[in-house]
Amino acid sequence: MLSDGLWLAATAGLAIIAVVWPLAPALVSLVGAEGELALQAVTYLRISLLGVPAMLLVFAGTGVLRGMQDTTTPLLVSVGSFVLNALLNLLFVLGLGWGVAGSAWGTVLAQSLGAAVYLTLVFGRYGAPIRPDLAGIRAAGTAGVALIIRTACLQVVLAVAATLATRMGEGQIEAHTIALRIWTLLAFALDAIAIAGQAITGHALGAGDAEATRQATRRMVGWG
Repeated sequence: MLSDGLWLAATAGLAIIAVVWPLAPALVSLVGAEGELALQAVTYLRISLLGVPAMLLVFAGTGVLRGMQDTTTPLLVSVGSFVLNALLNLLFVLGLGWGVAGSAWGTVLAQSLGAAVYLTLVFGRYGAPIRPDLAGIRAAGTAGVALIIRTACLQVVLAVAATLATRMGEGQIEAHTIALRIWTLLAFALDAIAIAGQAITGHALGAGDAEATRQATRRMVGWG
């Protein structure tokens, strides 16, 4: 059902909070941060954790709408969330002087609003049942194993890179952060192609048009 992925995302998000919250100081220390940098990192990590369920709900909701051949709404929600995040960061960090905590709260609130939009659409527009279906949630989890492994491997690589930069010094971690943002921007360009690919190939396969699927695949691999 449409809501299975949402329930799985919410459950996983709460589990991550429960596990990572008490381990935040140890994780920051493992990365190599010390002194004031470590204190700020723990603050940011713990506040950001509160937005993890909303972030995962956004991912799940995006998948649901892609499956319904609606890629416009996820684009609008994504752009709106980024703009709101930037405005809240300006308000909390520069306006109210909350520093790192303000940046984290801005992200949490923007993610939560995005999640609320998807929940309204899935349960309202598409009439998905609110009651969880355990069998469906297990099936959604099984289908997403490959994606979970891919995401975990990516996060490990990023964490190792951040650890190396942190141990080199404050200037290096700041430079690493800038480079990571540029890399993320380029990765989003590839994601845009992948999103279109999911919708186009899914529609073609559903219609039994294997040749259209091959043509679309070749074209998007070339763009990638």
